[in-house]
Amino acid sequence: VVRPPPLVTNIMDPKTKRKGSVRKVPPMPPGVVPLHHRGVSLEALHAFTYQHQLWDKPTWWVVENVIKRETIGEPRGFPPVQPPPKRYYEMVDPEEVGAVDIYVSHCWQNKWGLLVSAATNFVEDLVKGQQEFAQGHGAALPYVSHRFREVAEKRAKKSGTESKVPGVELRLFVDCFAVWQHGGEEWKRDMMQLPTVIEACSITLAVIDAPNALTLSRLWCLWEMIATVQTFERGDTPLDLLEVNVPLSFTGKDTANPFGTIELKPHHVFHARVGHNEVDKFVPADPVAMKDVVTKVNVRTAKCSAPEDQKAIMALCEAVDTKRYGKG
Repeated sequence: VVRPPPLVTNIMDPKTKRKGSVRKVPPMPPGVVPLHHRGVSLEALHAFTYQHQLWDKPTWWVVENVIKRETIGEPRGFPPVQPPPKRYYEMVDPEEVGAVDIYVSHCWQNKWGLLVSAATNFVEDLVKGQQEFAQGHGAALPYVSHRFREVAEKRAKKSGTESKVPGVELRLFVDCFAVWQHGGEEWKRDMMQLPTVIEACSITLAVIDAPNALTLSRLWCLWEMIATVQTFERGDTPLDLLEVNVPLSFTGKDTANPFGTIELKPHHVFHARVGHNEVDKFVPADPVAMKDVVTKVNVRTAKCSAPEDQKAIMALCEAVDTKRYGKG
């Protein structure tokens, strides 16, 4: 699957002549698919979840009891020979794998079903122009929805397939599918690539549980949010706005000119779904009820499973310097 150019980018734009830069992706070993090309479809996530009945299982349990076991494989032959381990995306139908469109940030303590149902809810809103992508929430968001809908329609036409899952043609980055889950140097190499995946995506989606918001207490998840903001502010010259010519139906203006100019702000690339799941249905939380939890987020008190990761991620967070939110 060929992914379209990013919706908001720091690369030179031919119309505005604004210049920026994109950090180079570290090289991967020969024959290894780059991390930002290991996205999976919602169809694949639904099939995996239904097959193993995982809607109410915590994500860490899914990793330990399904993903790790299946990617190790059964010994074959006589005498038995253990096949080399895999990453789970390698076990997915290749037609359902491709370059990442949406980076999904989630907490392993939460239910796997919340991840799948929230991602499905978000992608449906994205391609149908609903919720925050509807008219009246600023011109940039309907434009983003329009672009993703175009991508989904073109891919569906090319593949000649139909699905009941909206936006199934898009590809999502889900860490436990894309990242090596068996430790060692392979795991370290994949984890080093995570910033490049965020840079390659147009959107980061944070899946946040209600009412506890455990996602906002995990250091990895907070770093992914911070990295999203930093990524779209990075550039050799300040990139505050990117002008894009779009049909005026997306700007709300009434004029004889069929096209107008809107300005896409880089921080329009971060989204969240807050709620819980009832099997495969996502149930959004009351924003007012979640306000107190959200406003008490503190990176310094956030938790991390491995002490060595805690120190390394905190160093990354403290090194952040953004125009919008300042240093650290």
